Parts: sequence; C-alpha cells; structure tokens
Amino acid sequence: MSYKSIIVNLAVDAPPAAMVRLGIELAERFGARLIGLAAADVPPLVATGDGMVYEGEIMQIQRTEIEKRLAELRAE
Repeated sequence: MSYKSIIVNLAVDAPPAAMVRLGIELAERFGARLIGLAAADVPPLVATGDGMVYEGEIMQIQRTEIEKRLAELRAE
C-alpha cells in the first residue's frame, strides 16, 4: 500500500517539532508529500445562570491570539 499524502495535525498550543519530524519520516518512507494542518477557533458563546456571555471584544482578542499563534506555526 502506498500513501500519496501524509497529513500532520499541528496543535496551536503545543510545539510542532516532534510531530513534524514524525510526519517527515513517514512521508519519506512512503514517498508521500507532507501536509501540516492547524486550526483553532474561539469558544462558542456561553450563557450562564446570571446571563453572562462572552463579549465581542473578548472574542476578538482570543481570535487575534489564535491568528498570531497560527502565524508562528507557519514560521516554524
């Protein structure tokens, strides 16, 4: 059996080096190409018994932090 593509999941909150190294080894072994995938999003709105929810500003800050980390992963 031959694999043409190996997809590696890169967590936004963990160092990617070990996972990428493993992906490279597998891709070389099978003559496949390596695809890195990282995805994240802010938690959904949550209402509590007191009626509190995430505010738009907080969600935007979280989204900006996620986008920054994804950019760092691309650079690594």
